[in-house]
Amino acid sequence: MSDVVTRLRYQGPPEPAVADASLIAESLRVPERFALIFDRHGEAIHGYVARRLGPDAADDLAAETFLLAFQRRDGYDTRQDPGPSSRKPNRCGCRSTAPNPACST
Repeated sequence: MSDVVTRLRYQGPPEPAVADASLIAESLRVPERFALIFDRHGEAIHGYVARRLGPDAADDLAAETFLLAFQRRDGYDTRQDPGPSSRKPNRCGCRSTAPNPACST
C-alpha cells in the first residue's frame, strides 16, 4: 500500500479480539479506534481493488473506502455484524452462489 495509507495504521498495542461493531461504536466517542478497522481490513480491500484495477487505483480507492466508512460510521447498524466467521465474504461483497476467486482463502 502507499505510504499515505500505511501511515493511517494504528500504532498502539495489539488489541484483544473485539468485534468490528464494538470498535465502530467506540469510534463514535474515540475516533482513533476506527484505525483498528483499517488495520483489520485495509490490506484485503486494497488487494481486492488492486487485482481488478491495479495498484495505483487501489491506493486511492482503499483510502476513499475507509474515509467514507469513517464519515458514515454513525449509520452502521451494530446489530448486523455477523462476527469473524463470515467477515471476509461480506467484506468483499461476495455473498452469492457463484464462485468468486476474490473470496478464496
